[in-house]
Amino acid sequence: MPVLPPAAIARLHRCSGALLGSFIAIHLVNHLLLLYSQALHRQAMDALRLAYRWPPVEALLLACVVVQVVTGVARLRRNAAAGGWTPARIAGLYLLYFLAVHTLAVLSARSLLNLDTNLYFAAAGLHVWPFAPYFVLHYLLAVVAVFVHLGSALAPRLGIRAPAARTAAMRMACAAGTAAGVAIVAAMAASQVRIPADYLAPFHAILRAV
Repeated sequence: MPVLPPAAIARLHRCSGALLGSFIAIHLVNHLLLLYSQALHRQAMDALRLAYRWPPVEALLLACVVVQVVTGVARLRRNAAAGGWTPARIAGLYLLYFLAVHTLAVLSARSLLNLDTNLYFAAAGLHVWPFAPYFVLHYLLAVVAVFVHLGSALAPRLGIRAPAARTAAMRMACAAGTAAGVAIVAAMAASQVRIPADYLAPFHAILRAV
C-alpha cells in the first residue's frame, strides 16, 4: 500500500478537520443550550439531526472521523519526534482517543442496544457511581482539547504567529474550553436530568458483573 507524502496527509487532516470541526462546534453549542432548558436542547438537536443524520452527511462525518484518526496518528508520530509534545499535539492525541471511543460507543448503542443517542445516552455515565468521575474528565478534557487543538490550527490563519501571541491565544483557548466544558458537564450531571432505566442498564450490568 503506497504511503502518502506528509504534505498530502496534512491536507487530508486539515480538510477532514474543517468539516468535522464545524460539526463539533455546532454539537457543543447544542449542548450549551442545556443551560437554558432541556426542551430547547432537544428541539435544536432534532432540527440538526435532519441534516447530520441524513445518510450521505452521516457517512461523510464518519469518514472524516476515520481520516482524522489515521492522519492524526501519522502526523503525531512524525511531528512529535521532530518538535516534541506541544499543547496542540497533546490535545490532538486526546481527541484521537475521544473520537474513536465516542464514535464506537454511539454506533454500538444505536445498532446493538437500540438506544437513541441523545442527552440521556451522553449523560448516563455521569449519574452512576463509580463511573461519574471518569465521565467528568472524559467530557471536560474533550471540550478543552477541541478548543486548544482548533485554536492552534486557526491561530496562524488569523495572523497570530508571534510565539508570545500564540502562547497567549492557547491560554485563552484553554480557559474558554475549560469554562465551556465545566458548563456542559454540570448541565448533563444536574439532578434535573432524569436518566431512563434503559440508559442506566449497561452500567448496572457492569457493576453486577464485577
